[in-house]
Amino acid sequence: MMDALVTSPDALKDRVDDFLALDERGMEARAVIERLSTIGPVAIFGGMLRDIARYGGASFASDVDLVVDGPSEALATIFNNKSAKRNRFGGYRVYGRHAHFDIWSLQDTWAIKQGLVSASSLADLTKTTFFDWDAAVYLPRSGQLHCPDDYIDRLRSGIVTINLKPNPNPLGAVARTLRLLLDWQVGLSEELTEYLWQNLSTTDRDQVVTAQKVTIGRVPLPRRSIKRLEAELANRDFFEHVFRHERDKRQAVF
Repeated sequence: MMDALVTSPDALKDRVDDFLALDERGMEARAVIERLSTIGPVAIFGGMLRDIARYGGASFASDVDLVVDGPSEALATIFNNKSAKRNRFGGYRVYGRHAHFDIWSLQDTWAIKQGLVSASSLADLTKTTFFDWDAAVYLPRSGQLHCPDDYIDRLRSGIVTINLKPNPNPLGAVARTLRLLLDWQVGLSEELTEYLWQNLSTTDRDQVVTAQKVTIGRVPLPRRSIKRLEAELANRDFFEHVFRHERDKRQAVF
């Protein structure tokens, strides 16, 4: 049974701590964090915190993102026995028994390495996410949670917006936006709606389908439905600040 949305940052910390202590994926994550802590402080970052905040550990079904505030050379040394693969965004991909991990040193995370965000600590990772719903960072060993003051209110609103627009994988961002819009039935801000429409209308439809398969492992928006969503986006009410898609109950998929 899924939990309700957390009511405070402290409640989110408690929920994540329970996940790390009781869930097989969480216990594996805790072991990886302990190993990485020999280099420097380690943060859990992104989607795991968002999902656990919204509906608890049972709703989390993705990879665990970890960032280490320590030298990239030291991180490379830990993985020099080929226990990990470099991912295309500068981190390491680790396959555990119960979870998959993407691991970076702080200075090698994309937005920081590109000079888009200046980082003096792991807390600055909150400025680097594409979605505002992902702008949370938790350091389990110290119990520090960093997020905007209105982070829980943003989740409660059911409306997602862009936190940092530049990103190394725009089609991946589109795929994740489609999952939010179509699978999760959330509202998109004007800025995020415009981003989705511009990318859909200028990208080959087969590429959109492939991006969904690669990024999220399924296709919320099949090829036959892309034109219809493009039209829905193009014809949205000028005065409407939030875009929502109403799922057609007559169809099994959009």
